[in-house]
Amino acid sequence: MSENRPTQPDRPVRDPDPARNRAYWERIERNAAEAPPLTNEQKATLRAIFAPVVAAMTREVK
Repeated sequence: MSENRPTQPDRPVRDPDPARNRAYWERIERNAAEAPPLTNEQKATLRAIFAPVVAAMTREVK
């Protein structure tokens, strides 16, 4: 992980071997870093998909 990025939340264990698990998540981070930015249309679609989940979580927190 990069030192200038915020601390990542706990992640699921994808491999019981800590070295292989760490390598898995490092590969995921590299892939995400190399991906092109989302378009405004893609962002709007994701917001619409997750809006009900966020609303439900907000109600539970109160």
